[in-house]
Amino acid sequence: MFPNMHLDKNWMKISLKRSIKQLSPHFRTRWDDSVDIKDLKGENMDEIMLIEPCIEYGDEIWAFRREIIDYDAENENQFAGFISLDKCETPKEYIRICSLRKKPETCNGVGVSVPSHTYIAIRKSDKRVVGIIDLRHHINHPILGTWGGHCGYSVRPSERKKGYAKKMLQLNLCNARSLGIHRLLVTCCSQNIASEKVIIANGGVLENIILVDGSEMKRYWITVWFNEWIIVIVRVDMFPYTNDTHSGALRHAECLEKLKKL
Repeated sequence: MFPNMHLDKNWMKISLKRSIKQLSPHFRTRWDDSVDIKDLKGENMDEIMLIEPCIEYGDEIWAFRREIIDYDAENENQFAGFISLDKCETPKEYIRICSLRKKPETCNGVGVSVPSHTYIAIRKSDKRVVGIIDLRHHINHPILGTWGGHCGYSVRPSERKKGYAKKMLQLNLCNARSLGIHRLLVTCCSQNIASEKVIIANGGVLENIILVDGSEMKRYWITVWFNEWIIVIVRVDMFPYTNDTHSGALRHAECLEKLKKL
């Protein structure tokens, strides 16, 4: 069934003739790549969680806002993923606006025509807000469908270069799945290498490069879920289900249930 399959003492490695570009937000492999259990579970993924803004984290949201204003003053996109935070006078006002943006019947009243969810990224160890990311319910809009995309995000300046952007986008793919979004358009400027790496790490496939106000913008698509068979490569002694077979193919739902128990 799978060509060039090799099984050593601890790990099962499968090489496929064709590349698997995207399996799910949690596990992905390409031809001749081997994946270990940390890749499948997401390294340190328990470190942060995405939740909707709430008054419990009001002070942290405001501290995040102050850092963005202080450190990103020269960046015209400093509030990507959390528009209006700069114009709000209190955390409570921002939380109210985020709530109104979620519904088509109320989002127009707060300045947007496409409903969206906003999430704050909380580091579990100390309850610190390390980033904010949004998720638009659709991109049936001339700007969003061209270069705006489904989501924007920013990491707190003092928490950058720690891998949080990658984890935030990965968790946001789960939110997209719960909203029934099958494909996510995520864009970045051609010069923004860090953002491009985040997108590619989450399964982004480049569609094209367009010009926006004279600047090159890369358009990536991320497939959120599959109903097809997928390949899971695991450590044999940690995944008893595979002990009696060399096949790493399991149904998507079964894989998720198994991995939750690891």
